[in-house]
Amino acid sequence: FLLSSQFLFAQELLILSGMVKTSSGEPLAYSSVSIAGTTSGTTTNIDGTFQLKLKPGSYTLQAKYLGYQTL
Repeated sequence: FLLSSQFLFAQELLILSGMVKTSSGEPLAYSSVSIAGTTSGTTTNIDGTFQLKLKPGSYTLQAKYLGYQTL
């Protein structure tokens, strides 16, 4: 997986957005994206993009998809 993201701040919440891609650079639609150690997560759309609303802080992102190995 390749994971790119950006942060936007809005009223004490952080909007984390990004894209999950395969190692060849293709968007990975409907993969699971979550914050390690929490129940916060979402699924990428057909274009491989996602958004999560979070409180400011330091987080570790996880992306999972059946048949792919986590890096």
